Amino acid sequence: MSAVSIYRPTWRFRAAALFFVIAAIWLGREVWVQPRAPVMILCAGVAIIAASMALTSFARVLYDGETLTYVSPGRGSVRIRRRQIERVEIAGRRTTALLIGYYADDGAGDGEQGRLRFLNLPPLQEQEALHQRLTGATDGGDS
Repeated sequence: MSAVSIYRPTWRFRAAALFFVIAAIWLGREVWVQPRAPVMILCAGVAIIAASMALTSFARVLYDGETLTYVSPGRGSVRIRRRQIERVEIAGRRTTALLIGYYADDGAGDGEQGRLRFLNLPPLQEQEALHQRLTGATDGGDS
């Protein structure tokens, strides 16, 4: 087992989250001044996106070579052991992020694999290094 590596969202993702928070505040002010239904709906949508991105911008991914842990404030954490990982891909067009397919534990403890789930990580600093380590883990290599 190697030392724990910590990966955090990129500054671009954090800047986009800040942009959405500012937009939500601005739209909230507009709704306060002139309450109209279309603006309220728009403000609610932007506020939901802003809250989600703001929480995700404080997330972190920990990987020690055996266990990947995704911790996000307000959402809890997801812990995935190396043997559970089925696939690791880099997805996205403008902003790429890791997509991890893993078999969730069903809690029975009988060694059976649960159903396949996916974890979509935010864009991370040094995500190429994490991708290589996880790809090595799924190929049976020791990263």
